[in-house]
This record gives sequence, structure tokens and C-alpha cells, in this order.
Amino acid sequence: MGQNVKVWQAILVLGLVGCAPRSQEPVYYGGGGPAGAGAQGGGTGGSCEQACGHYVQCKGSADANLYQGCVQQCLGMASDPQVLAQYSALDCPTALSVVEGQAQQGGMVGPGPTAASGGDPNLGGATSGPVASGKTGLEDTWLYADNKARYTVVFNSDGTMTFNNVGLTYKKTADKITVTAPNGVSGSYDYKLAGDSLTMSGGDLPAPVTLGRAGTQRGLMAQIAGVYEGYESSLDPSNYMSYTQYVTLYPDGSVGWAKAEGGASRTAVNQNWERFRTWNSSSGQFGNAGTWSSDGVGLNVQWRFWGGKLSQGRIDVASGKFTLTGMGVLSEGATIEFKRN
Repeated sequence: MGQNVKVWQAILVLGLVGCAPRSQEPVYYGGGGPAGAGAQGGGTGGSCEQACGHYVQCKGSADANLYQGCVQQCLGMASDPQVLAQYSALDCPTALSVVEGQAQQGGMVGPGPTAASGGDPNLGGATSGPVASGKTGLEDTWLYADNKARYTVVFNSDGTMTFNNVGLTYKKTADKITVTAPNGVSGSYDYKLAGDSLTMSGGDLPAPVTLGRAGTQRGLMAQIAGVYEGYESSLDPSNYMSYTQYVTLYPDGSVGWAKAEGGASRTAVNQNWERFRTWNSSSGQFGNAGTWSSDGVGLNVQWRFWGGKLSQGRIDVASGKFTLTGMGVLSEGATIEFKRN
């Protein structure tokens, strides 16, 4: 999947440059329709399916995994529909050149940065993670998540900013950011910028938080982080059982785990009367149960218990779902789907 990462590095950069349109409409994979017909969520512009279909078609490839992996990466990076439309409107030589680093002149981008080889080759074919951006400035999109909150902070070069889409203004010095709300209320925060990590503290923050630059490994982990719930149930004529697991993926790469189980049973007391008994319990909570890694397509969890078990699966960042092998309890060792809680 390393090539897919490169596709979206190129497409993101493409939003800042001008490229010549192509002369004929492609046939898209995924039923996306022509560029400009409405992108993800019904807005104007292109879609991930259109852009990826165009790229795969231009390559002359029939590899469904290449297409699906490309779409997953695109959705995970929340690409601009207008940029996707612009990419989908390129002729094939130019589209391939943008992605594969052949074009150097005429306002087109050259080779993008090499994808970081931090993935595990056993993660459903995922072999590469998002790259480091190489940026040093504050003006960018920053992401943060934990089990209680998710932040998207955008600092613009004109002194405006958004916090979870709320418009604000800011001023910065070498080590402080002063944020002002529309009603004139201001707060000052200490900050430290180190490449793709932005640590903020003070003000109304109860503890320091470290945000990741969007499009990088740190930013991806912030997008994925959260509490996910996996559910199993079993029913026979006399008994019903349920088993719920909670897996918390923290943005620092650690994992939390907890469980809850319940059930009901019935017993014939006599010919005309049945007695029902129900139970529920929650136990086995571990705040530091292991470590996790992901490249936005594959997911790898190395547990500290269960004999150091390794669970692997695939993740859909956009829908907030992933699968993990070997997590079944009622169906011992089965692959379980987890959904963001």
C-alpha cells in the first residue's frame, strides 16, 4: 500500500498547483460518476472513488486491492473534493506523472517524499505508513484524540484559526499562542513545536496535549485513536449470553482493554412455570494492555497479556470500524469487528 500513500501525497500537493485538463472522460471505478458531479457527502467536486478509479485505470491495472487501498487512504486523509476533481480531470500521462514523480516542469510536482516503512507486511497487505511532512511551521491542520475528546485545530497564516470548526483568531510569539474568541475573551497557551508534533499547555488545559500534523503518522494516530466496542452474543433454548470488549487506542500507541458480560437463563420449575435469571458483570479492565500501530489500512495490536498475543486486522478510518483476529470469546478465537464507541 506504499504506492497509495504516495498517491495522496501527490493529490494533496496538487491542490496548490495548476495542471492541464485531459481531453476525454474516463470510466470510473466504484460508480463515482464524472468529476464535478458531487463528492463525498454530496458537495461539489470530485470523490475518492473517482480519483482512485482514474489513477488505476491510467495504470492499466485490474488490481482491486490497489483501488480499494487507494480509496481507504483517500477517505482517511479527508482529501479536498476540489483537489480530487482536479486530479480526476488530468490526462493519463500527467496523472501518472503527478503520482509517480515523473513530471518536473510546468508547475507540476516532482517526486513526493518516500513513504515511511513503519508498517507490518502481515497487516492485510499494508506495508507503509504516512510520511513525515518535513514541515516546521505552525500554520497547518493539527489533530488530537483521546478516549474523551477529539480536536481538529487549523492555524492559518493570516492570524485566523478554527478549533473543531469554530472560528477564532490567534497571535504567537516564540513560545506562546494567544487565542481570542469572537466575543473578545482571550486565553494564552504555552506551545512547543517539534516537526509534526505540537504540544500545548496552560490556559484552560488541565494537562499538556500533543497534537499531530495532518497527513503524518502522528496525525493519523490522532484520527484513529478512541474507544472501540466489539460485541458477541449467543442464544440457545435455555440460555442467552453477551460479551462486549472495549479496546481503547491511545494516540501515543498504547492500548487499553476492558470487558462486560451478561446473560439470561430459564429453568422449568414445574409444568406451568419457568424461572428466569439474569446477570451482568464488568471486570478485567487494563489501562496499559499493549501497543498498536496502523498505516490507515492495516491494524496491529501487540497484547501484553494472553501470552503476548498479536491481533491483526484492517481499519476503515472514515467509518470508525476495524477488525481484529483472535478476539472472539463466545466463538473462541474468532475475528471480531469493533466500532467506535
